[in-house]
Amino acid sequence: MGRFADFLPRKDNTTGRWCISVPGRLSPTGKRKRKYFKTKGEAESYGADLIKLEKENAQLIKKLDVKLIESAVHFNEVFQLYGFKGFPEACEAFLKRLEKESKSVSFGELLEAFEKENQANWGDRHLQVWKTVKSLVENHLESPLSLLDKTFWSKWMEEHRVSREWSDRSYNDFLSRFSTIWKFALDNELVQKNPIETIPRRRLKTKPVAILSTSQVEQILLTAWNHDREMTPYFTIGIFAGLRPNSELESLDWSDVNFEESWIRVDFGNKTDTKRFVPMEANLKRWLEPWSEAEGLVTPSNYVKRRRYIVRGKYQSPPGSSEAKWSEIASWSQRDVMRHSYGSYLDGLYRDRNLVKEAMGHTNFRTYDQHYRRAVSPEEAAAFWGIVPPGDEG
Repeated sequence: MGRFADFLPRKDNTTGRWCISVPGRLSPTGKRKRKYFKTKGEAESYGADLIKLEKENAQLIKKLDVKLIESAVHFNEVFQLYGFKGFPEACEAFLKRLEKESKSVSFGELLEAFEKENQANWGDRHLQVWKTVKSLVENHLESPLSLLDKTFWSKWMEEHRVSREWSDRSYNDFLSRFSTIWKFALDNELVQKNPIETIPRRRLKTKPVAILSTSQVEQILLTAWNHDREMTPYFTIGIFAGLRPNSELESLDWSDVNFEESWIRVDFGNKTDTKRFVPMEANLKRWLEPWSEAEGLVTPSNYVKRRRYIVRGKYQSPPGSSEAKWSEIASWSQRDVMRHSYGSYLDGLYRDRNLVKEAMGHTNFRTYDQHYRRAVSPEEAAAFWGIVPPGDEG
């Protein structure tokens, strides 16, 4: 290695100032130039800086090869196109991102913590929904939370809405589920904000809720009575008392059914986390009379499969028929169809918004006004509430 320049200052007699000759290799412009100073001390200090820079450059040159130089020049220009001043600033930003990611919990770890915290309170349906949620994001379980920002989720939700043909309601449901997960992360200080909170929900078109007709109710109950009698209380309480099928009906115990005073107690832990007493109408009490001394859960085991057999029409079809050839009694695509039927026919019977609100456990009248008010006529309601067990028509 050759000798380093000493960069000693000299006095310019013309200007009376001290100057340093800066070679092109150390000049920002790449051209040789002179730099002037008022005092000799300032010039000497600058010269010392140039000597230091010269030595540092000599050490860097030992580490450089042609490919590295070409890459640095190339990316210095590329990063400027993306708003950086150059290669060094872009590298600093990237290092900060790497540091943040290294400290970030993975999305899979967040899901495990969320599941551990809430699983004990989930019913079968919640567990099934959770299984679906995890399958949808299985490709992102290793991703740090810091990368899954609003931009990611907006794109992810839209792609799945299109590819899976989600309805607007399904889109909003999944958005709410993921938002709940991120709220858990926020509450546990794993993130500083919920990236889904400000993603707009899709506007739903208002339409009447689906309810069961009187003939459908009769056929469902008669089928249960004749072919799977254990399912009768499930259907009758769902249809004639309007309990929510998962958070309420699934966990209902026979000790909550008071035959003497004619009410059903719905305890805390439901959708609104409130307690209420649903009056039993006369026909419901007659349907439940054979179980007046029963104990344990009202809803039998494996009820989802047994419900499907009844509603889809297995017992009305020839033995051995495939499910595709069954003659469906009623559509169960809306899981709250029994509850919606109850609210509609209850209003048809009493025309009392306060009574309907209290019986269904609503916190306000919005749902009543939107779906149940004047949904059926008094004549239809009378036929509905007149449905009684076989042989009990008198």
